[in-house]
Amino acid sequence: MIDLATYQPKGDKDNTPFFQDNLPRVYERRSRSGLAQLVGGMAAVLIQVEHGDAIVYMAELALMGPTGFANAGSTKLTASTCFRPIPPARA
Repeated sequence: MIDLATYQPKGDKDNTPFFQDNLPRVYERRSRSGLAQLVGGMAAVLIQVEHGDAIVYMAELALMGPTGFANAGSTKLTASTCFRPIPPARA
């Protein structure tokens, strides 16, 4: 499980000051509600990007963290791609 008190985000994107100021409150509410114990580590993130930017963004996500392509699908209105966390190798 991730220690949210000491976790440092990875990547080259900066969040807004509003987001950074409120993030500890989000983590605290998550902890108080029992959500962290219910779902454990993060299983997924939903990100919306402009049409045409998806391939470049997915490549960036793949480089930022230990994730791998899981599947993709589309409807008349949307296209989605799922990346799954890759567990760390055990020594």
